[in-house]
Amino acid sequence: MTSKNNSKQLIWAGLLMSSITLTGCGGGNGSEGGSDSGNSDDGRIIIDDPVINDPEPDTGADVPSTGGGNESDSNSESDNSSNDNDSNSPDDVGSNESESDADEESTSEDQSDDVTDSDSNQESDIDESTDSEPEDATDISEDSASDVEDDATEDESEAGNNDGTATNEENASDDSTTDEPSDDQNEDLEQAAQFAGQLVITSQWDSGYGAEIKITNQSLSALENWQLRCESSLDITSLWNADYQASNGTLSLTPVSWNSTLSASQSLTIGFGANGSLPENALTNCDLSGFDIQFAQVDAEAPLEEEEGNNDSQDEQPEVPDTSGDVVLMTDLVAAEAALTSGELMALVKQAIATRDNATVEAVDANNPENPENVKRVEAILSEADWDYVFPRRADEYTYRKFLQAVAKFPAFCGPYDDGRDAVAICRKSLATMFAHFTQETGGHTSWWPEEEWRQGLHYLREVGWSEDMANGYGICDPNTWQAKSWPCATYPEGHPQAGQYKSYFGRGSKQLSYNYNYGPFSQAMFGDVNVLLQNPELVADTWLNLASAVFFFVYPQPPKPSMLHVIDGTWQPNANDLAAGLVSGFGVTTQIINGGIECGGSSEHIQSQNRINYYQAIANYLSVSISESEVLGCANMQQFDSNGAGALAIYWEQSWTQENACQLVGYQTAFSAFMEGDYAKCVDHYFDVEIVEVMN
Repeated sequence: MTSKNNSKQLIWAGLLMSSITLTGCGGGNGSEGGSDSGNSDDGRIIIDDPVINDPEPDTGADVPSTGGGNESDSNSESDNSSNDNDSNSPDDVGSNESESDADEESTSEDQSDDVTDSDSNQESDIDESTDSEPEDATDISEDSASDVEDDATEDESEAGNNDGTATNEENASDDSTTDEPSDDQNEDLEQAAQFAGQLVITSQWDSGYGAEIKITNQSLSALENWQLRCESSLDITSLWNADYQASNGTLSLTPVSWNSTLSASQSLTIGFGANGSLPENALTNCDLSGFDIQFAQVDAEAPLEEEEGNNDSQDEQPEVPDTSGDVVLMTDLVAAEAALTSGELMALVKQAIATRDNATVEAVDANNPENPENVKRVEAILSEADWDYVFPRRADEYTYRKFLQAVAKFPAFCGPYDDGRDAVAICRKSLATMFAHFTQETGGHTSWWPEEEWRQGLHYLREVGWSEDMANGYGICDPNTWQAKSWPCATYPEGHPQAGQYKSYFGRGSKQLSYNYNYGPFSQAMFGDVNVLLQNPELVADTWLNLASAVFFFVYPQPPKPSMLHVIDGTWQPNANDLAAGLVSGFGVTTQIINGGIECGGSSEHIQSQNRINYYQAIANYLSVSISESEVLGCANMQQFDSNGAGALAIYWEQSWTQENACQLVGYQTAFSAFMEGDYAKCVDHYFDVEIVEVMN
């Protein structure tokens, strides 16, 4: 069998999500180093990687004005010289620099995941702040895991000998010393049956290890506002899913806002990183809200019990049909696609990026009793009056209704959880995180305005310096390139001043979506057709898509990075590799996701990162989101995600280099997405000279 395309197209790791252009950075558009996400149907997610820089448009200088209120004139000028762009331009790619190896599950995920309580994480944004004001408001730019099953059983031995042959004389003479437990013993046994604990090593490295404290409620009642206190010899460096104090050999844990209730038959997992190695009897004399609890300790070398049917690491290749030969059955290709995308992490991601039909979305309006569940949850937290208060300087196009419609499109955003996680608390945290994004990326950043800077978000709609009639911007439009073949650029019609010239895909909307290779996948996710937004890119600014693009980015992963949703709701649990890089749950890691190449990893907090922290704290306070003292809010000294992290997931199809008529999952962007059903067969057909048939003759 011969390959149609013997010369492998080298693609850049940070493509799709890597090209969000932001405004409000230094008064102008900064190009976000985070990127735009893929899409639920197409899945061609753009990965943030600071290897290659996108071109930066020339813009004018900011002109201060005395205007107030909503400004949305797309003609405002701003200095765009500080285009902070952590993205890659496909034209410059020479190698696959951030290929995700699809290390889909960490040891903790494979072996001992409990009901993951949502991490105390938030989102962050991308641009530098400035005191200059543009003349107009244009735009800038969670367990089924091996639940602790060592349920304590009550002593049910009956009075008499073990063989049940006690004589009447014995029974008559020793009634007071039967084997029935005393009241005190009953109480001890009852307590022992209430809660089960486990201390599990999840990962190790030279200087430390990662572990999880797991608590399972085996009673019939919920435990409210739990508190755990133990004698401890742990040298903890970071801890998530709880607040903690460690001093004088005592460890005290209290809940964060979303896991204060431990429901009956549910579990919670508290992760931590520590120095050295796990000592024996690390947690002793433990008290859980007045109940004694013992922690069974699992050694790093001891095999962890795995839940049946839950071992789907992508390191273990699933069995796929033999597709060698000149003719291949379509059913075999469909079966191969299903097998190769059957991992647990892949399933969780697909669930997170699922979308609703647009008819349902268009019907959404404030206080409509027919609104979807997740929309009603948002409305209960954020009213239209709240929207107006938080975003008084927004462009007119950013309406409350459009935000509700954007939420409606993605059911997982502020969606329900059936494992004990607090959906309302997660929603509040998600909103605070996203709004902090908005403010950094599209905010006025103007100190002399009467509104505090955290209330200046959504000021920009279109990238500063660009208008709808400007041609040939932000596109890989050469029809000879695979990018243009996959996401063809539109041209202006006859009669237009730019007739025949390519339309521009500059930054639009709250996420400043940029480039045709982002507009196409986003269009596929929104409409099932890549061409809708390629032909009409202005819709990303003028319709509810201006806010949907931000939700799209929020729920999509950027391999090897997890999605911000999975960080916040606790689905993402850092493994040893992540912990060694300082990637721990908290607001800071979301800054790493968005613009880590520019803002993270230094010895001190970058000014843009500090802006995000300030905005998040203020908005969180307004939305009644509690921020634990232990939460890591910044990303100084935090290294970048890589393909060995817990969030690494290969989501694109590339031709297999070892198997005939087959494709493999890779972590760099290609024209074929694992999120788009049928793309596996398209990949095989594209790369191999093979006949694909429905039935063998």
